[in-house]
Amino acid sequence: VAVNEGEQYERLCANGIRNPSCIIGEKPREGKFDFLVFGDSHARSLLPVIDTIASQAGLSGTSATLPACPPLFGTQRKDLAPIYVAECRNFHDGVVAFLNEQPQLRTVILSARWALYSNGPSGPYNGKQHELMIHRTDIEKPIQSSDSFFESGLKNTVNELNSRGIRVIIVG
Repeated sequence: VAVNEGEQYERLCANGIRNPSCIIGEKPREGKFDFLVFGDSHARSLLPVIDTIASQAGLSGTSATLPACPPLFGTQRKDLAPIYVAECRNFHDGVVAFLNEQPQLRTVILSARWALYSNGPSGPYNGKQHELMIHRTDIEKPIQSSDSFFESGLKNTVNELNSRGIRVIIVG
């Protein structure tokens, strides 16, 4: 069942990053933001405290959060239904488009349920890792361990952001 796209993005601040309900701290000056909070539902849980700190510092930010969608460019979860995998991919593409439109943005705060993405739903089991993460282009290829995909996804994401001159803050 398809969810009303506008309602979903307003609620989640996914591809509707500029939605007023997604603003953190001060209102943006001339539509330009100082920072972005990018992550899953764990990142969303941090927004009230980040909002308070940003307001006190006079900074303007926005959030891009989508539950169960790791903020790791080029990866996806293999345990989700295809429609949700596509939604997560579109979410990542929306974040990249937002960054392209905000060249002055200098800080991204990454936050997620990192242990889930690196170890799987319950961590190591009988000495084996649960394979939860794969590269977006490797759906038909043999699965390696989730931790290797998590590591490469995190490195790729940080490198992509750093190449834009963006400082990355990772919150556990």
